[in-house]
Amino acid sequence: MRILTTVLPLAFLSMLASCCTQAPTFESLDPRAEGDFFLYRLDGDRYPGEPVPEGGELLQGWLILDTCPINDDLTRNRIFRAFDDGIDDAPGGEPVDCFNPRHAISVTTDGVRMDYLICFQCSNWYSYENDKMIGGGGTSRSPAQVFDEILSKCSGKTNPDDK
Repeated sequence: MRILTTVLPLAFLSMLASCCTQAPTFESLDPRAEGDFFLYRLDGDRYPGEPVPEGGELLQGWLILDTCPINDDLTRNRIFRAFDDGIDDAPGGEPVDCFNPRHAISVTTDGVRMDYLICFQCSNWYSYENDKMIGGGGTSRSPAQVFDEILSKCSGKTNPDDK
């Protein structure tokens, strides 16, 4: 009987300790993703300055084909993690000068809109604060798969082949 009164409490404490020392499963939100968050599919074949189709909307001069509001923190993080991985894996060398963006991330926080337009055809991206270009760089094509998957789930459309 004494064994039961000693062993059971120890077993319970051991189980309690192991359950409470595991890492939390919730990932904190990437600070860039706080605010109103949208993932876009753009018409990279229509150049800024060309006539806008009736009812069409533009992002930094590019026609928006699909708009996907992103409300889920894990999806927001997944998008920025894919974007960062693409930047980390950028091919390097002389950038190709085509820039036909087919994807964009847009986040508005406290009245400031940050847009990231991405062209996987030439492996370049540009960032804008409101309507002023403030940066850019190279990227690999790897984020396209993540972006297309999320856009397809949101819009119900099959994802087009990205160049």
